[in-house]
This record gives sequence, structure tokens and C-alpha cells, in this order.
Amino acid sequence: MTINKILGFGIFFRVAIFLILIFFPIYHESLGYITPITYYGKLSDHFIHSYVTEILSTNPCGNIFLFEFHVKFYNYIVNNIEFTFDLNKAPGIPHDCNRVYPGPFFGILLIITDYNQDNVLPLAAIIFFSEIIALILICYYFQNKISKNFILFYVLMPIPLVFGLMHIPDIFAYLFFSLFIFLSEKKFKHKNIILLLLLFLGISVHPLFFIIFIYLIILI
Repeated sequence: MTINKILGFGIFFRVAIFLILIFFPIYHESLGYITPITYYGKLSDHFIHSYVTEILSTNPCGNIFLFEFHVKFYNYIVNNIEFTFDLNKAPGIPHDCNRVYPGPFFGILLIITDYNQDNVLPLAAIIFFSEIIALILICYYFQNKISKNFILFYVLMPIPLVFGLMHIPDIFAYLFFSLFIFLSEKKFKHKNIILLLLLFLGISVHPLFFIIFIYLIILI
């Protein structure tokens, strides 16, 4: 089975799952019936993502969103202080102060696509096609590295397929990572600048993406 046939099957499989879930939605205990084109107001943490569109804005507890995760992660690695989650939210504070906060990328995208209950399709389409692009990049990256059977197995795995069906920021971290590793082996002008840009975009989606920086240092 050639890589193009595997990709064709993988894309068909994703379109089929997408359509099936539209007509046969999944029931979620707190959200009700959800589909790939359902408004995920609570699941996607719409409020908190919109809140962090300013890259150096502070959360309700006075901590800078972008830096809070890295401080907690450093304390976890160096001082063995675990991440904690206080479920008892103080009045007037929509999210607890110990929560790990995302980067601004997804919040900006929510604003650009005007994501709301009556306008879900633009974001849903971007997410769905982003997962397909990431799939193509990963498959071509591994086509001469591993058996085609393993690539086919990857294409059928529920994760990352599910990233293309849910309105959450993880898909964009996955997409930027896929672009990063795919381009890392290519030779082209301004390669390191583009990889640094992808690193920045990844961090703006999820702070943990900065770990890729270690790989980038080794690569350079």
C-alpha cells in the first residue's frame, strides 16, 4: 500500500467519522449531545481563551497568563512542587488561581472566526482541515523511516483523529509540531528562522511546547 493510498484512506476515514458524528452525536453528561459542529462553549473554555488574547495579560489572581505555566512547571521539575487544582473558586473569580492557563493563539482564533452558538462552522472547518494537514505531514515524514503498516495504524488511531473533531487548541499544537519536525529535515533558506517562528506559535497555543526548544538547540 503506497503512502498516497494510505493518506487517501485516512482522509476518507476522517470525513466519514465527521459526517457520522453529525447525524449520530455523542452524549456528554454535562454538555448534552455534541457533534463536530456543536458549540463547545464550556468544553473549549471559551471564556478563559478569550481572556488571554493579550499575551501579557493577567489572570483574575494577578498572575501573568503566559508565564504562570512555566513557573509551575519549573517548580515541579526543580522543587518537586506538583500542580494543584483548587476546585473551590472564590466569588467573582471564574477560574481558580492554581489552574494551568493556555497561550493566546486559540483565543485570538475564537475572535477572528467570531465563534459563538450561531457561528461554529468557520472554526470547525479550520480545526478539521488542520488535523488533515498534520496527518499528511506526519505520514510523509515517516514514509521512509518506518513500515507502511505502522503508518496505516497511526492513520486509524483515535488520537490524533479526535483533535480534528473537537473545538480545543490541542490540534494547533499538533499542527505546528508536525510542521516543525517535517521541515526540520528539509534544506531551505531561512530554515532556522521559520523553525523558531513555529516554536513561538506552538508556545502561543500551549506553554509546554517550549520543550521543543531543546530539540531545536540540538538541531542547530
